[in-house]
Amino acid sequence: SRDAALAVLTQYECDVVLMDYSMPGLTAAEFVRAVRGAWPHIRLILMSAESEAGRYAAELGINDWLKKPFAARGLLEILGAP
Repeated sequence: SRDAALAVLTQYECDVVLMDYSMPGLTAAEFVRAVRGAWPHIRLILMSAESEAGRYAAELGINDWLKKPFAARGLLEILGAP
């Protein structure tokens, strides 16, 4: 739920959040607005099986995206890990 997801962010210091386009209790746009309003420094990465995931990410102001299913290497590349 929206409240549970946002509660985690208030309890832990996060630099990156992996999020799905479809989440119970809120839309991706609502979640992005809430995170950007309270924690503008957090890097958001959208995970989605939708073919339009890149477009959704751009429209919502999400930093990066991964098409599901994805390999861990893809996430590491986005994060700039060696």
